Amino acid sequence: MRRMRLSHLPISAAVFGALLSAAAASPAVPPTADEVFRLTAKSDHPGSLLLSWTMAPGTYLYRDRISATLSGRPLDVRLEPGTIQDDPVFGPTEIYRGHIEAWIGMPASVSGDRLTVSYQGCAEHTLCYPPVVKSVDLKTLQVSDALD
Repeated sequence: MRRMRLSHLPISAAVFGALLSAAAASPAVPPTADEVFRLTAKSDHPGSLLLSWTMAPGTYLYRDRISATLSGRPLDVRLEPGTIQDDPVFGPTEIYRGHIEAWIGMPASVSGDRLTVSYQGCAEHTLCYPPVVKSVDLKTLQVSDALD
């Protein structure tokens, strides 16, 4: 059995320390769109639905990328005005930060029990997420990944 010489311990410790530093310096995996953009739904009044997004700090949603459909039919999505940002991809565009609510007027005769919601946003100066498509169960108001 070979024994390590004491003179090799400082070199081994230095190599191990360098490996730990390299691992700590590697870039972190960015959070998912679901972690950054939290969507909830509730119904305050018959015939309307309130969608609410809470966004992580340093992220934003594009106003013109928020839409909703029911049985493939587009619905009117009412939003408050956002702020204009000179986006590196889309140029001057309206965005939301922090929290936003959207009101959706539901048709009198709802044919289908799932609403499809689409939205897209970015993290400041790092990445833009692909469009997100979610499904809202109109009976339970649970939000889930859209069904194919």
